Amino acid sequence: MPDLPESRRADLLAAVRLATSSSHRRLEENLLILDRLRSPDRRQELMAAFYGFYVPVESMLQPLLGRLPGLDFEQRSKIAHLERDLADLGLSPAAIAGLPLCSVPRPGDTAMAMGLAYVTEGASLGGKVIRRQAETAGLSQTGLSFFGCYEPDTADMWRRFCAVLEAVGQAPAASSQVIRGAVAGFEAIDQWFDQRLGK
Repeated sequence: MPDLPESRRADLLAAVRLATSSSHRRLEENLLILDRLRSPDRRQELMAAFYGFYVPVESMLQPLLGRLPGLDFEQRSKIAHLERDLADLGLSPAAIAGLPLCSVPRPGDTAMAMGLAYVTEGASLGGKVIRRQAETAGLSQTGLSFFGCYEPDTADMWRRFCAVLEAVGQAPAASSQVIRGAVAGFEAIDQWFDQRLGK
């Protein structure tokens, strides 16, 4: 899928960021990820919550995005990283398979699915920062492969995702669906982490 002009891509990305800014900010303020990573039990609890969100989300997105040109959806899966992290943090395969899963609104079309994927892909972009902060703080890197799943290609994976997002959202109706999917995704993950981790 060819890259579109940077200005068009920036327009849609800016609209998505604006629509999700309050949910994104609330999620970051409530999660306090670095604090959770300092405790082995809270670290395991955090990664289990991520697993509980990504498993149903990836399952729903695959039929809509699995063959979308330029996206390389299978390459973007985080499940294997999360399973490895949870195993490294002491959970058995049976315990991982029995973890609670989030109930996420099913996307109605490809554009809405890309909006939901914006949430998961943005987390991968932010994960690079989290991993660096944890390292700077002298924290163990055990069970944190999820936060560095695209290294050393994080920036390129984000650029390619944004190109596909803009291509999918070219039409006004599609742009609205992208935004709707992103808003629903942030609301779902915010509610899920509140439910599983509390404040």
